Amino acid sequence: MKAFAATLYRSAFTAKKDDPNHPNWVKVGLALGSTHGIWWLVLKQHNDDLAEYERRKAQRGS
Repeated sequence: MKAFAATLYRSAFTAKKDDPNHPNWVKVGLALGSTHGIWWLVLKQHNDDLAEYERRKAQRGS
């Protein structure tokens, strides 16, 4: 039974080094795409916050 369990665990996880000469373009695309998406959300939120600040500042001033 122990050998059977060891075989399942061994096949579930493979340990190999990434080859820098052959990058995994799916991983690269996901990394760059998610980074782009996060920055887009941060800048959108910043612009919304800035617009809200300006609106409240103008409302308070008048």
